[in-house]
Amino acid sequence: MIAEVISPDARFFQLYREKGRIEARTYWHRELGGMTRNQHLLGKINSGQVDPLAAHYISPSTRTAIRCCTDMRFLEKLNNTDIELTALTVWIARKTFALNRVEFYEALGGMIRDGTPSLRALEFLCEIETDFGEKKGTSGMYFLAKECIDSIKASGMLSGALLTWVPPEEATLIRNGEERGNIADALFQVARTVKARREMTSSLIAVCLYPLLLLSLCVVNMYNAHTRIIPIVSAFASEDKWSFQMKLLAGMSEFFIGYGFWLCGTIFALTLLIRFSFSRYTGPGRRMLDKAPPWSLYQTLHGVNYLFSISSMLQINIPLSQALLRMEKGAEKNKLVKGENSGQYEKHVLSGQNLATAMRNSGYDFSVQNMHQ
Repeated sequence: MIAEVISPDARFFQLYREKGRIEARTYWHRELGGMTRNQHLLGKINSGQVDPLAAHYISPSTRTAIRCCTDMRFLEKLNNTDIELTALTVWIARKTFALNRVEFYEALGGMIRDGTPSLRALEFLCEIETDFGEKKGTSGMYFLAKECIDSIKASGMLSGALLTWVPPEEATLIRNGEERGNIADALFQVARTVKARREMTSSLIAVCLYPLLLLSLCVVNMYNAHTRIIPIVSAFASEDKWSFQMKLLAGMSEFFIGYGFWLCGTIFALTLLIRFSFSRYTGPGRRMLDKAPPWSLYQTLHGVNYLFSISSMLQINIPLSQALLRMEKGAEKNKLVKGENSGQYEKHVLSGQNLATAMRNSGYDFSVQNMHQ
């Protein structure tokens, strides 16, 4: 017969009921080496083995201590939850800050241009975002301003905090302006560049939406022809009596509807392949692809972005050769335009040519007349 194992707690209460308090306390000191009953319970409660609400048999003072321990653990959990929510808020603000970064550039640049020190201008932005302490700051402008304040206090420059918030070329332009002492002009120049890029991107999207709309209407018409027109025509005339146009319509609609899933998969795969080739394929056939859409649109878009960046550096009095060198070092994407050709542009510029002639002689297909204009 297996002997029943009795826990120290159960044995303590058994002796307390049968032999009294003295025998129970003697047993407890003998078994647990002098640890008091309340100390034992506190240890088990802190380790999660005993529910504090079930510890009704301990003294009032110890029960108060247990409540304090429980409240402290609850506050720690609440604090950890608050930290997690704050991290989530910062992540959301970082992802949505791109929509408001022009306002940040213009607000900060305007205050600095009016003579406000950078640190005080950033503190004022934080005060505005928190309604002067009435609410908690949750916007990207608030978190970026706080990081810029920390960066100024640590290194004396605010541009160090921008790398994780704005595109690298914008952070580079602001850093260049800060190094040359005209950060306000750099901020306004970056704001103008961002606005111009947005207008160009909006125009490009509008141009691309029209063929997509036509394609959608074509698919809808094919579906209507397959499900409505073809059955009605088949009821009145056999297929061998159809005209060539009718047979062509029936064949196209049947192909689109019958193989629609595979067509969608093929289009999706081609889209990914084309998107991958935009900035990564720099082989000998790239020059031919750049003459046909969508590669020609990509070349135009990033070529104009490249010129925007060069123009912004020239506006803050950076020499052309240094601007080309910095663009070459900072090239991460579109190696065909920014990486491979920047070094060639620099060689021609150092030989005495202007930028337009240097780009023309380097093989990049820009109109020299437009460049001079």
